[in-house]
Formats: sequence, C-alpha cells, structure tokens
Amino acid sequence: MRARWKERVRGSAIPYLLIADDPQHTGRIHVLGPSHSNRPIQSVNAELLADSLQQTAKLPAFDAIRRIADDLTRIGGDGLTVNGLLTRHTLEYRFKGDAARWEAATEEVRAIKPSESWQHVVRKLGYTVQQLPRRGYLARHQGRPVVLIHPKGQARDLARVDSRGRPPEGLLLSDCEAQGAQFGILVQGSRFRLFDARSASPASEWLEMDLRLLGKERLPFLALLAPSSLAGGGFAAVRNEARNFGVALHERLDRTIRQDALPALAVGMQHWARERGMDLGNDRERQELERAALTLVFRVVFILFCESARHLPMVNRTYEKVSLSSLVREAHDTTSKLSSASSALCPGS
Repeated sequence: MRARWKERVRGSAIPYLLIADDPQHTGRIHVLGPSHSNRPIQSVNAELLADSLQQTAKLPAFDAIRRIADDLTRIGGDGLTVNGLLTRHTLEYRFKGDAARWEAATEEVRAIKPSESWQHVVRKLGYTVQQLPRRGYLARHQGRPVVLIHPKGQARDLARVDSRGRPPEGLLLSDCEAQGAQFGILVQGSRFRLFDARSASPASEWLEMDLRLLGKERLPFLALLAPSSLAGGGFAAVRNEARNFGVALHERLDRTIRQDALPALAVGMQHWARERGMDLGNDRERQELERAALTLVFRVVFILFCESARHLPMVNRTYEKVSLSSLVREAHDTTSKLSSASSALCPGS
C-alpha cells in the first residue's frame, strides 16, 4: 500500500487517502494517508469511515483533510484515542481484560446511552454539575470539585485558539487551577477529552473517548471518568499500573538481551569467526565482533517495533508469513522441540 501511495502522490503535497479491503476482518478496511505515507496502516470500520467522508464532503479542502485525519485516529482506535495519558495496552488488556474490573465498570455506566447529551452523561456518572459565571462547568462529587468541563460546538474548536491566542487545553487547565479541580474535560458532541492538571505535561497528555464510536460493548471505558475513578483514586491506580508495567517491561527486555540474546549470539559468532580463521585473541577483531553483535540486536528490536506498530506491511500476508515477528513466534513455539544443532529456524538453510 505504501508503494502504491507514493506512486500516486510522487512527492507532491496532494492529500491522498488509499483504501483497501481487510480480508481478515469483516466490515473493516485498510487505510493509509491522507497526508503522509509513514503513518501505520490502519484497519478501520468501513461504515464509520463512510459516514466521516460524507460529513466532510462539503467542507473546505484544508478543513476536510484535518477532519478526516482526526476521524481516522478516533475510528482506528475504536473510540479510544490515547495521547500520553495511560497507554492503549493498559486500557485494552489490563483494564478491559480484568474481568472483575470490567464488570464493575459495566455496572457504573449501565444507565448511560452514547447518544445522550454530555450533561446527562456526567450526571449519570454521579456528579453534580454547576455552570460557572465566566465559562465552563464544574463537576463536583460529595461537594468536592473534581472536573472542570469546557463544551465545544464543533470538532475544529478542540484545536482553535481564542481571541487572545490561548489554546483550548491551556484555558481549560488554567480554569482547573482556579477552581481547584485536578481534572479537565473538553467535550464536543460525544467526545470526552480528559486532561490531568497535575501530570508532568498536562497540556500535551490526554485521553479521549468518543461514546458513539465506543458503542455499547466498549462503553464501560467511560467508567474511568466516574467519581470512583477520578475522585476515588481508581484513575491514579490505573496510571501507576501502566507506569509500573512500562518499567517492568524495560527491565525484562534489558535482562533478556543481556542474559539470553547476547550470550547465545556470542556463541554463534564465535563459531562463525573460527570457521573463517579469525584470531579471537586479537582485540581489534573482538571489538569488530562486539559491534556487529550489538548492531544486529538493535536492528532486530527496531524491526520488531516497526512490525508491531504496522510501519512495515504486516497487513500483507506474503510479508507477514516471512516477517521477523512470525519467525519469533515460530521459534517460541518450536524451540523446545529442536536440538541445539538444528537449523530449521534459519531462513535459506
């Protein structure tokens, strides 16, 4: 798809949205663009994308491109857009994947319909809502200010500065500080964009939920905005869990590279060097082998990242079958059945 996109655009600034069938998922399609080919190829709901394209048909070209790019991010995330506040892995696998936690969240949002106004949604979550004299609304729980809310009329207002040049998130966070609320939400239609005024980078980290795109099955994610989460410590616990998981993942990767990958690679390179008559007692040749080993490890990690982020064409079945990720899965599944002398996992052997 990338080659086709580049062939069509040929280095120009022409926006181009390339669409192809997703044979592995019914009702979904692959998309690339519209402004860049270096974005991951996304699998999105075909009907939701069709609705988006119809809604942008009458917009000016620049506004239409921005709207489509924004919609693709939200549609591709199935209603969740993560921008530094939590991680998608935490939300999809550790929050939704925890049966007890998901059941409790489902119960908290049982009375809420995605089509309801934001005021009804916030009140049904358990807040009392007070309109402020200057602008916005303050959501309280048990008398305590928890969330400052700024409603927006149109999608482009989420990124439009005011008459004094202030971005919407900056104004929201300023009002959070003035009202003593830790959290702020920009609301537009069915979109709820959450900010934490006490995070390290409050204006650039946010989590957005589009209730219309979440649908009934994924609506329990909305419980993360409930008083039990924002006022009761649930959201902080999930953030700590995400942070701890990231630290543990880094330590595990570091340990695996040092204790498993590099020693095994050293044995193989020693065998390779001796076959070619290299003098392993020579410091210069050992340094060359060390640099080669580290280069190989870093390239392997980089390729695995690119494949997992879909920067490489994992949607192409031909590539996926010979991908490094596929080789790693095969090695994991079969290594216990192979002898140390086996070359079954070596391509071309």
